[in-house]
Amino acid sequence: MSEFEKLADEWQRHCLRNSFSSKMATYLDHPAYRSIVALGEPAVPLIIERYRRDDLPWGFALQEITGVQMIDNPSAFSPREVKQKWLSWWDEKAKQTK
Repeated sequence: MSEFEKLADEWQRHCLRNSFSSKMATYLDHPAYRSIVALGEPAVPLIIERYRRDDLPWGFALQEITGVQMIDNPSAFSPREVKQKWLSWWDEKAKQTK
């Protein structure tokens, strides 16, 4: 298992344990999340692949790593809409590199 997968699994367990919380800091202030962000650009394709399969708030990690702003207000956003924006962004980026 890759370092990314270990961290992602750890963060997923944390998010599931804290799914009652409406505060994004509960999810994002975790060592595994911080380590995922620290992986930088090489983690982006791995995050996108994982994002396609689960509903973790990966958009925040992508935003921190890429600098692309998809979440205007962290206190009021649609997780489904943000996820779709990121997946469309990735698909468009893939088309441009072909």
